[in-house]
Amino acid sequence: MRSPRLLAPLLAGLLALSGCDPASPDTFTFGVTGIRFTFQFDGDEVNGGGAPITAAEMKNLLGEIQDREFSTADVVSIRLRDGSGQIRILNAPPGTDIDFLDAVSLRLTAGGSAVEVASQDDFGSMTGTMSGEAELDVTGADIAPIVAAGDFGAELDVAASAAEAGVTYRLETRFDVTVEVESP
Repeated sequence: MRSPRLLAPLLAGLLALSGCDPASPDTFTFGVTGIRFTFQFDGDEVNGGGAPITAAEMKNLLGEIQDREFSTADVVSIRLRDGSGQIRILNAPPGTDIDFLDAVSLRLTAGGSAVEVASQDDFGSMTGTMSGEAELDVTGADIAPIVAAGDFGAELDVAASAAEAGVTYRLETRFDVTVEVESP
């Protein structure tokens, strides 16, 4: 029989190799990276105080959870990782900087429910950092109920007083999530 002192490093090594981090004695966490949504709108829609823009695509993270041999019943929480929320310009008139935006708020949606997960209302201070992109402030809200629905979408409230009328803009949001699951 092996000593408990010898089993602890072995268990820690196995956890590291499996890609899971021990969150507590009864749960594990793992990350899902590179979740993206694209939003398209006309300048007229957002330069009069803002409007909700719906992403055309849907996402589904259930495969990521099931690939690790967990089910939705095992999920304790799913949250955006701090510092992972970003927004960038995909299409805009030449020379457009990210500070053409006044404010944005990102919500994930499913089955009539919506959860705000990130926002930014200080684009002016980001001029010249990375002209076509900016960080979003992550709320830390639990999106497990949204993800458990299967396919989920996104809405971006956009206010952009400097948006040009008659011009089509495309923005992309990107973020990573941490999934916490109950251990078997």
